Amino acid sequence: MPKLVLIRDHPNDIAHRYAIMALDGRQVARMKFKESFETEVTAGRHTLEGKNELGKTTTIELDAREGETVTVHVGGIPTGCFSLLAGVFPPTPTIVMKVGDGWGKG
Repeated sequence: MPKLVLIRDHPNDIAHRYAIMALDGRQVARMKFKESFETEVTAGRHTLEGKNELGKTTTIELDAREGETVTVHVGGIPTGCFSLLAGVFPPTPTIVMKVGDGWGKG
């Protein structure tokens, strides 16, 4: 059976607020910075959603093959005006996701 591994490890993560992760419409994890989550999934296509506590959502599609481990790196990074106001207000991150070997690699 395929396995899905989520790792919250973006180098620019604000380490504030949860990344709320949903697989195929069902919440599976509330991740703090440097946390990971692992679960078995059925083979085939899946939808992974990441959102912050204020509801801003990012969605990616995944293909899981039998016997495969799909690793998704997750980050909560400030964007737009939130990055400029981070010293005044607690930043609201945008959840970013990357499938594969990590942030610095292909």
